[in-house]
Amino acid sequence: MRIIYIDVLVITNFIVSLFLLFVVKKISHSASSNLRMIFSGFVLSSASFLILFDNNSFTDELLLLLVKLIISAFGLSICFKTKSPKRILKYLLFYIVINTFFTGICTILWNLTKGNVIYVNNGAVYFDVSIFELVIFTITAYIILSVSEFIKNRYNDKNTAYKAEFEISGKKFKLNAISDTGNRLIDVFYLKPVCVCYSDKIWNELSLENEDNILKYKLHPLTLSTVNGTTVIYTTRPSEIVVSYENKMKKADVCIGFLPSKDKAERCLFDPKILL
Repeated sequence: MRIIYIDVLVITNFIVSLFLLFVVKKISHSASSNLRMIFSGFVLSSASFLILFDNNSFTDELLLLLVKLIISAFGLSICFKTKSPKRILKYLLFYIVINTFFTGICTILWNLTKGNVIYVNNGAVYFDVSIFELVIFTITAYIILSVSEFIKNRYNDKNTAYKAEFEISGKKFKLNAISDTGNRLIDVFYLKPVCVCYSDKIWNELSLENEDNILKYKLHPLTLSTVNGTTVIYTTRPSEIVVSYENKMKKADVCIGFLPSKDKAERCLFDPKILL
C-alpha cells in the first residue's frame, strides 16, 4: 500500500503548479502578480488530493476529471484576473496541454522507477523526493524554458513581417508593425493595451498639432515612458484594428496612440499578447 504524506503532497504540487503557471504565463504573454500566482498555486495544488480517491468506474473517472477542470479553471481565473469565459477557456487549454505533457513524463518515470520516486493516480502526481531536489529541478526547468522562449522570440521578431490596419473617423491607415514585449502601455480611460504608432504621414493628415483636431478625433493625452525619457502621446480607440502576418489576420481590441516619426521609419509597436 502506497504511503502518502500530505505535507509532501501539497508542497511539491504547489511548486509544480507555480512552474506550470509560469509556463502558461510565458506562452500566453500574459501578466500576473506574484501574489496572485502564489494564491493560484495553492488552489491548483488542491487538485493533488484527487490522488487519494479510487476510480472504480467510468463515472468515477468523469467525476474526478470534472472536479480537476473546475479547480483548474478557478485557479487560472485568479492567476490572470479574469472572469471572461473565453479567456479562462484559453488559459485552461494551455494549462491542460502543459499539464498533460508533464503528467505523461511523470507516468513514464513512475513505470521506469516502479513507483519508488513518483506515484501517479487520477492525473495527480506524488513525488517521493526531498523538497530541495524538487526546487532545484523546477528552477532548472524554468531557466531552460525562459532561455528557449527568449531565443524563439528573437528569431520570430526577425523573421515575421507584421502590418497594422486601422480606421480613425472614417480615415483608413496601414503601417508596418513591430512586436514589442516592452510595450506595456495601457489606456487609463478604456483600460486597453495601446499600440504606439510613429508616423509623420498620419500625424500630418490628422493635423494633430491642432488642438481642435485632437478633440475632433476624440483623442486624449497619455504619458509614454521610453528609454529616451517621457513624452505625451495622443490616444484613441479605433473603429477597428487588424494585425496581419504570415497569411493570418487578427482583429485586436486595443487603443492606438500617435507620435510623429520625425523622418524616421514609420512603424506601429504592439504588445504581442494582443494576438492571442
